[in-house]
Amino acid sequence: MPSLLLNDYFIALTAITGVVVFGAILSTAYLYVFNRRTRQSLHDLVARTYVVGIDQDKSSVEAVWPIHYGVVCILFLVPLHAGLYSFDLLGEEPFKGLSKTQRVLMANEPVRYPSVLASESYSYSSKDGDAVTTSLTLEIQLNEDRVEDESLAKGLARVAMAN
Repeated sequence: MPSLLLNDYFIALTAITGVVVFGAILSTAYLYVFNRRTRQSLHDLVARTYVVGIDQDKSSVEAVWPIHYGVVCILFLVPLHAGLYSFDLLGEEPFKGLSKTQRVLMANEPVRYPSVLASESYSYSSKDGDAVTTSLTLEIQLNEDRVEDESLAKGLARVAMAN
């Protein structure tokens, strides 16, 4: 299995999906509402086509308002920027440490895919005051049926705690 993890692919897929889905849907909706003069949709702008009515004079075809092109570009760039920004988040703490732990766990032979989650919970007691509980949760998919192997579970937990 390659050393790249699913979240590496997930971030790229999120950026691409955001551009295609949100950019295309928002642009089409924007053009449908605001581009009444030419009634061109996103597909028409990209393909450089124009819908002409049967009784319409060919010389009366109007140009698209240039601001519509700018708005459509912005509607595509916003989700792209959001997807690329999430790449930067993975390089910061606590994601950096969790990704490292995930990669180290992935190097073990029986591990197919590890999921690592760090969390903190806060509580207050009138007797003890404030308390913070920090936990590390591992969910590991294995290549083989070793669910009952307690030594494997302890070994993977030690590896995770060391990183």
